[in-house]
Amino acid sequence: MKKRDRMIMYLPLMISLALVTGILLGNWITGIRIRSIVTDEVSRQKFSIRPGLNAGSGLLTPRTNKISSALQYIVNEYVDSVSLNSLSEEALPAMLEDLDPHSTYIPASEFQRFAEPLMGNFSGIGVSFNMADDTVAIINTIPNGPSEMVGILPGDRIIKVNDSLVAGVGMPSDEIVKMLKGPKNTIVHVTVYRRGTEKPVEFEITRDDIPIYSVDVGYMVDEEIGYVKISQFAQTTYKEFMQAVEKLKARGMKKMILDLRGNGGGIMDASTLIADQFLGEGQLIVYTEGRNRPRENEYATSRGILHDDQVVILIDETSASASEILAGAIQDNDRGLVIGRRSFGKGLVQEEMRFTDGSALRLTVARYYTPTGRSIQKPYENGKEDYYHDLSQRYVRGEFEHQDSIRFDDAQKFVTP
Repeated sequence: MKKRDRMIMYLPLMISLALVTGILLGNWITGIRIRSIVTDEVSRQKFSIRPGLNAGSGLLTPRTNKISSALQYIVNEYVDSVSLNSLSEEALPAMLEDLDPHSTYIPASEFQRFAEPLMGNFSGIGVSFNMADDTVAIINTIPNGPSEMVGILPGDRIIKVNDSLVAGVGMPSDEIVKMLKGPKNTIVHVTVYRRGTEKPVEFEITRDDIPIYSVDVGYMVDEEIGYVKISQFAQTTYKEFMQAVEKLKARGMKKMILDLRGNGGGIMDASTLIADQFLGEGQLIVYTEGRNRPRENEYATSRGILHDDQVVILIDETSASASEILAGAIQDNDRGLVIGRRSFGKGLVQEEMRFTDGSALRLTVARYYTPTGRSIQKPYENGKEDYYHDLSQRYVRGEFEHQDSIRFDDAQKFVTP
């Protein structure tokens, strides 16, 4: 057989061997490339690597958390420089988007604003103001507060905070508030315009704790009926409530109107402590239960001083959460009357997880139930937009004005024991 004929005969075999070698080499190179990618920090995420069928392709299979693995992979290998913190700030809200409406991520920059109403105080200069003609106009000063102590008066107009002009520059009021607030015992310089003075007046103010009151008012309606308005449930609410009750008791109160209209809730413990004042020992106030939270019952003690006082609770469509716990405890134990419009319908319990950077995640972990077993949480399956537009729909249906416009099926009716 001629040499040329032998080459022709073996040519298909040689081509096949070359092709197989190329495929194997391509897959081997692909595997090395992916392995080199995940050798450092990403490798600690425990990827398994399966070479793809085509050269240059491959499959990364995380054995642990897919989200953390993806974040680390992006940080290590993305074509441009990216920050893990910025990616996390974007990812966390997106992760919560399809959960309930009350699970939320709070960035570190916003945490103080979220926490202050529940803490019962903040550090600042102690003024309330309005924006008038693009200028901060002082309405009043907190008695014995930092601003009053240095001589700031109602009617003064703040034109500068430290070295920053805040008048006539279109600065949002929340930005001005941030400038005036700050850690306790720190100093802020404020320049004001005062009518009747030729030159602006400068003040050096030392910031201090400013109380946020949650019991707005307490007074006697007549010789026997006392009225107490609670605007929110914070860490100081129970103490404020008891101080108001003691004063009203001293003036002869035997009946109480407890106004929870406009009270969107807050700290659950504050509402259960107040409910304890009206209920007898051993009566159920509320219970909570969740998928990973076994049932916890909250019972009344014998410490209450309002056991014998008649009580009426006022609620409206913005009374929510802790307000509904208190109203539900009074209603289900046949302890008093609840008067007003249908409450908001928030029956979810959040726990807060703090991160080291000062941010926090408030996650719904349980539902609360009134003593008869009612979960007053309204539906949220159709998304947050429908959830929060529910109040406007109630108004359109006439529910705020006419009782017969409210429609519920009989399955939602409860009878107290």
